[in-house]
Amino acid sequence: DVAAEESRRAELDGGYLVIRDRTWLRIGHLPEAAPAAALADLPVAWGPFRFQAGPTGSAAGMPVGADAIVRAAQAGDRIGFGDGHKPVADALAEAGVPRELRRVWPVVAEGDALVWIPLIRKDPAFAGRRDGYLSVHARVEEAW
Repeated sequence: DVAAEESRRAELDGGYLVIRDRTWLRIGHLPEAAPAAALADLPVAWGPFRFQAGPTGSAAGMPVGADAIVRAAQAGDRIGFGDGHKPVADALAEAGVPRELRRVWPVVAEGDALVWIPLIRKDPAFAGRRDGYLSVHARVEEAW
């Protein structure tokens, strides 16, 4: 049904899930959200994501403070966007992250402020920092 575009998702024996993700079919177990982790001691493994020292010039990199943590996105999280803020769930949807993976997508927070949705969006109020910040690069190792 999913391959024939009659359904967007289906559960298979063994706990596998098939999800239509635009033109792709993803088959696997849904990843679990990892516990929050401090980014001060790079490299950091967080679920299928790896955070390490590296360039910050793309959506995959960000200068972060020494108190930065990576955690799962939560209901009500918002990220800066130009003159305002938008829900993280909306930013993930706009980026094409499948609904089933949004609950386990990481965000980087400094105190109460969300500064980065790795591989998706940076809060522009924090993205231009340089001196005295950790230069963090993220990559995802496909879990499907």
